[in-house]
Amino acid sequence: MKLMKNRNFLTILSAVIAVIIAFVIIPGIISGIKDTIYVVRVTENVEPYTLITEDMLMLKEVGSYNMPQDIIVKKEEILGKYSNVTILPGDNLYSEKFILKSEIKNGALYDTDESNMAVTVTLKTNAAGLAGMLIPGDIVDLVVYMENKEIGEYRVMEVPELLNLEILDVYRNNQTGSDEIKNVTFNVDSDQAVKLVEAENKGIIHLIFVSRGYIE
Repeated sequence: MKLMKNRNFLTILSAVIAVIIAFVIIPGIISGIKDTIYVVRVTENVEPYTLITEDMLMLKEVGSYNMPQDIIVKKEEILGKYSNVTILPGDNLYSEKFILKSEIKNGALYDTDESNMAVTVTLKTNAAGLAGMLIPGDIVDLVVYMENKEIGEYRVMEVPELLNLEILDVYRNNQTGSDEIKNVTFNVDSDQAVKLVEAENKGIIHLIFVSRGYIE
């Protein structure tokens, strides 16, 4: 009799479990599989350290089942950043695949194009670099202490082509542990590049701070 009761209990329990599976679990799984979301994908192969722009991105509808929570679903999350790895059109996109320009070694060079170039000069003193206060993006005037051959004397000379220069990057003297700037890289055109090289080789360069940010 006891055995029969146990069998009846097991039969009822099995039936309840079957009902739960049939009407709750399986429909839930099917519903999850059918649900979709839009994720961001690239439209072409993207090489490392490529600037991400609007035309390189698209929204793709995919199934949401088992989709990672940290997948990129908004273009704004990566626009203006740089690829950190090679990315293919079918790849899922995650934040670790993208970095800011400031995180790229020598990333300042990505600001140059066919119309401009980068030139680095050396500063002889800490004062010449505004006592270490300069940062990338600053606008400065560059003056040179050099010989004025017309009068045979050394003078501070202002070179028109070297006014309102944009700093691409600064390199500090890590050996002293100070903020002293030893080298500065500028974003210049071809004429300014020639004048910068002349200034470094013929005199002593001194920078005069103008503003933070690009001047129109």
